[in-house]
Amino acid sequence: MEALPEDFQAGAAASAEAALPGDGKVCADAIGGLRFKKRKMNFIIETKKSKDEILQIIRNNTYITTSVFDFSKGDKYFAGKVSENSFKIFRHIHYKNSFLPLIIGTVEENDYGSTIKIKMRMATFVTFFLSVWFGGVIAACLIFPFAGFPMPSALIPYLMLVFGILLVVIPNKSETEKAKEKLEELLK
Repeated sequence: MEALPEDFQAGAAASAEAALPGDGKVCADAIGGLRFKKRKMNFIIETKKSKDEILQIIRNNTYITTSVFDFSKGDKYFAGKVSENSFKIFRHIHYKNSFLPLIIGTVEENDYGSTIKIKMRMATFVTFFLSVWFGGVIAACLIFPFAGFPMPSALIPYLMLVFGILLVVIPNKSETEKAKEKLEELLK
């Protein structure tokens, strides 16, 4: 097996050092000397706090739900469930927003504190509904040009596609950023 060039090894070491824990910053994964880009919906928070401290902070800021029909009350920032090593929460709001990300976090304790691995995604039903809706719109985009519709009405599926993309991207990005900022603030 061929050895890696020195400049690559130095870059990998620098990447691994940049991702070293202890300063409480959000960082990308450094695995096997390689640094992977962090995806916007998945990130890691390294902190000096213990696992128990982190989970207590999450519990203190989360309205614990007991069923699907349990609607959160009060002034807590999140709602959801917290277990002994993980949490599944979403931002608590007093209005309906289907694009709120579900925040799934796992907490692992290590020698220097804890690592919180966070994954954000849309609710399963919303993802399913959008898949069906976008499938229909894309099918219409492919069929309408060949179906002989007059020009203004032939543009409708393309406008629906653009509208749908904007409807998903803008609110989801906004809500993801709000939740991420609050988690960073609480857990550092």
